[in-house]
Formats: sequence, C-alpha cells, structure tokens
Amino acid sequence: MKYVAYIRWDDSVISGEGDTPEAARADCARELQKIMAELAERTEVRICLGEHFTVPLSTPIPTRMPPGMGLLVMIRVSHNDGEAYEWRVFAVPHGTFALGRAGDVESDEYVIGETPVYHSFLDSNSDYEYPLPTGSMEFIEGDWYACSAAAYDY
Repeated sequence: MKYVAYIRWDDSVISGEGDTPEAARADCARELQKIMAELAERTEVRICLGEHFTVPLSTPIPTRMPPGMGLLVMIRVSHNDGEAYEWRVFAVPHGTFALGRAGDVESDEYVIGETPVYHSFLDSNSDYEYPLPTGSMEFIEGDWYACSAAAYDY
C-alpha cells in the first residue's frame, strides 16, 4: 500500500508519497522545501524606512544624519512601465517645505522631522530639477555634499 500526503491552498497542490503516512508527509515536506528554496532565490530584500516605504538594498542609506536634518528620498519612476529605477537620498532641514519641479506652479508639501519621507515622481524624459531648502545635502558614496536642488538629466 502507498500513502500520499497533500498540501493544498487556492488552486495549488504539493504532494508526497511513501510506504507509511510518515514517509508520505516527509516526502511532501521535501517537495515543499524545494519550492521554498526556489522562492528564496527570487525573494527581493529591501530596506524598510517607514510604513509602506522601502528602498532596494543598493540604495545608500546613511547611518547618521547631520544635526537638525531629516531624510528625504527622491524616487524616479519610469514613464514607460511605472517601475521605480533611481533612488537618491537627501538631508533636509527639519520643518515644512514645498517640493516641486523648478518652474512648475504645483508642489507637494512635506514635513521633515525624525521620520524619513519620500517623493516619487514620473520621469518626463527631460532635464529638470527640484529646488531644496537652504542647507540641504545629498548622500553620495558614503558622504554628505551640500546641494541646492535635486537635478536630473535625461
């Protein structure tokens, strides 16, 4: 006599066979471990900066902020497929400020404090910049550099 063990969820089934119920369960568990190993290879690990706010591991995140500054992450998104492809990190003085593209009438208001914030924007295939408050800095290759705007080249 053969035994078959099943794990079912939604429309999926994982099964294992054996000469005993225990052997069938063990075979099923081995099949599940194979699937889990495959899934682990496809798992994307990200850095969590806040609720519903993560960045890729490749994004350089500072371990220390300049005094009186908060973290602003600018995220550039492709107009073709909506996928984010560039993350830049800035230190901005604590307080409230409006962030918008230079020359645009519209802007978004941000409160910079201890909690990191982000601004996501659609790449428009042109050169543009986002003016930043006086005293802002960009984190590049492990160091802070003074900057007055987040400039983007096409």
